[in-house]
Amino acid sequence: RRVHGGNREPFFFSFMSTNEWQECSMKGVFSNSPELVSAVDILIQGLCGTPGVAFKHRDQVFSSTALLSHASANEIRARETLLPLDQSWSLRYMGKIINDKKFPVSVQKIIEIPCAQDSTKMLHAMGFRKEFEYIREGKRFTSPHHFTVTVSQIYKLGEPNNIKTAQPIDPSLWFVELTTVCTDEALEETSKELAKFSEFFHPLVELSRIDAV
Repeated sequence: RRVHGGNREPFFFSFMSTNEWQECSMKGVFSNSPELVSAVDILIQGLCGTPGVAFKHRDQVFSSTALLSHASANEIRARETLLPLDQSWSLRYMGKIINDKKFPVSVQKIIEIPCAQDSTKMLHAMGFRKEFEYIREGKRFTSPHHFTVTVSQIYKLGEPNNIKTAQPIDPSLWFVELTTVCTDEALEETSKELAKFSEFFHPLVELSRIDAV
């Protein structure tokens, strides 16, 4: 089992090798003007060939430092979907971002597993610490290249665990994220393909790699 940077995933993820991937991503923002929002939506629909699908989810981010002495940049996200027709839970382990300049995009190991119910109590019981939570709401597009594009706004909660108190972090901005997953063997080629695809967003959105979370 390949492990980057000396990191190890929590033991309850260790058996999910089929769900272990390298995630490539690029991120950007654009201003919340009706003309620009419409232009970006039309652009992405043209690139992907299909209209976007609405999504809304809440992420609770937990630190894994209680169990992993060398994993200060690792995290586990408990994700709850909030749309009435798509209510589900999942756990996602996020490894350290690989700091290698040969990749033109951000790269980090992920493991994601579906859950039948809220798993946050289990995480607390195992010593994980909740760092913060947020809600993302917007549209998700999928390109013929199997790249995923999300356009969303991010909300903070005024009161912990009370989604009714959610307020936009910055109502003047929309966040764009371009992602895909691949195996270790396909990483270099996939990262280049994703970076090339991101050029189609110029000049409306400037997408770039992020070297820290």
